[in-house]
Amino acid sequence: MTGASAGLGLAAARALYDEGARVAICSRDEKRITAAAKSLDNDSGVVSPYVCDLTVPEQIVALIMAVENQFGRIDILVTNCGGPPTGRHDTVAAKDWELGYNLTFMSTIRLIERVTPGMKSRKAGR
Repeated sequence: MTGASAGLGLAAARALYDEGARVAICSRDEKRITAAAKSLDNDSGVVSPYVCDLTVPEQIVALIMAVENQFGRIDILVTNCGGPPTGRHDTVAAKDWELGYNLTFMSTIRLIERVTPGMKSRKAGR
């Protein structure tokens, strides 16, 4: 679960946890993701927080490897993250649009590319 330190990401992580799933959650902010993990589960190892900047491809690779090392495999991938700042098209700087694109679109593509081969080989996954 990406972008899971608050809001919809944390709510989705809570729903999966409540259904009995082992949940890996990530955020760029270590303090927030650690607090989010503790709010879901108090140190049983069922919820694991990870710090990852989804705009950095190498961090995505490291995240997937760490989650697979801990949990064995990824059965469900939920991508959730912010985007460009709110505002009209003429008030948002081009660099902010690019950051939003990399954060919302390219990170999703990179995550899917890393996770789906295992799902395909098992003929299972979401």
